[in-house]
Amino acid sequence: MLFGISFITWFLSDIAGDPLAAYVTPNTVLTEELEAELRERYGLNRPWPVRFLDYILNLLKGDWGNSYIGGREVPVLKHLQNAFPATIELGLTAMIITVIIGVPAGVYTATEKRPKVNILLKGVSITGMSIPSFLLAIIVQYLIIQVFFTIALTSKDSFIMNWAPYHFRYNIWELTYPNRILFGLLPTTGFLMIDSLLAPDLLLFIDAFFHLITPALIIAFSQILIISRMTRNAMVEVLKEDYILLARAKGLPEKIIIYRHALKNAAAQVTTIVSIVFANLLTGVIFVEIVYDWPGLGSLMLAGVKSLDMPTINGFVVFSTLIYVLVNLAVDILYGLIDPRIRN
Repeated sequence: MLFGISFITWFLSDIAGDPLAAYVTPNTVLTEELEAELRERYGLNRPWPVRFLDYILNLLKGDWGNSYIGGREVPVLKHLQNAFPATIELGLTAMIITVIIGVPAGVYTATEKRPKVNILLKGVSITGMSIPSFLLAIIVQYLIIQVFFTIALTSKDSFIMNWAPYHFRYNIWELTYPNRILFGLLPTTGFLMIDSLLAPDLLLFIDAFFHLITPALIIAFSQILIISRMTRNAMVEVLKEDYILLARAKGLPEKIIIYRHALKNAAAQVTTIVSIVFANLLTGVIFVEIVYDWPGLGSLMLAGVKSLDMPTINGFVVFSTLIYVLVNLAVDILYGLIDPRIRN
């Protein structure tokens, strides 16, 4: 899969324009002599199969090309390394919220006997899954701005608007956190919540939390509904098995039957659902990052598209595919740990 995606993205970018544009800055004046020299240096005068093989070899060596976003030449891998922590922090938070709320909600709906409640929950689920994450993000962002604007107007203190968690990872007002993490004076992991605790800087931690939780909830919203519906279906199937009927005939408490027997045996199906949800989360993160100006992979992708920076776009697609493949590999290994029958 990784090889196929790499080929498709490279081939499309190669036929989309002159490949030489990936090796020169926008301000470079190309003469015939310079153009011939660059094509010879980077092998652009060779057949495309040879150039694609060079591209794959360079990826394996860690050379993902250079980006010219903002007029500066920066290695694409460096851009990805800088943007990845912000994306993974947002994505993991959304994933944790999704699992913590979605799985118990699915178990509850599977054991709920009242038809009217089930119909209501199904209607809410279908409606919620139909709302695009970016549209929900725009609505919530607008409401947050309106609330803080009203508070600032009532209190006659415009400074309050600086603390509205409607974009970025923290309050970007330059005097809020002087001479700390954000000025590069302390070693950082790139995960702002962790860095603020290591500093320690409690004010930054609280600010980063409120900036993180809103987009994370928006990303998790539709996925909670998906995972709850899928978990419900898995639980309904397991609850029909003979060993569940036997456990009930023995008089075991319902909670033990549901959580120790039914949920345990439905865990493999739930794990599959979680891996699918992760792929959806990755897509949702990209769009929500753009709305919230979150400095992650989504914003990097948008900057690459705006400037037609093909090395950045290719790097983003390959990197995202790599994450997806690794997660699916981890899920396959996890299957064996959850269900011993798969190991045999």
